Amino acid sequence: MSKLKLTCRENRGLVSKIAKHCGVTQGAVSQWLMTRVPAERVRQVEEVTRVPSHEIRPDLYPPPAPSQAGAAPSASSSPDGTAADAGDIASAATPSTDEVMP
Repeated sequence: MSKLKLTCRENRGLVSKIAKHCGVTQGAVSQWLMTRVPAERVRQVEEVTRVPSHEIRPDLYPPPAPSQAGAAPSASSSPDGTAADAGDIASAATPSTDEVMP
């Protein structure tokens, strides 16, 4: 069962709220729940239900990209997880004049 349909079943009066917000009949909203929400109504339905648009119409709104939280730092990242500056990379690869070469 879709999240939208489940949300409407769990929240009495939600179909009526959607209908009023969209300016359509409750019967129209019930039809959408059995088929699909028209493209021009997705954002309005999202506003009322708080069901994300990508869950209402995944064919029109792709899911968001996975979070980068917890991802391993890349080779060009500094230890604190921020991107390394090009100058930082160049200075790490080039010995300073203070270093003694054997």
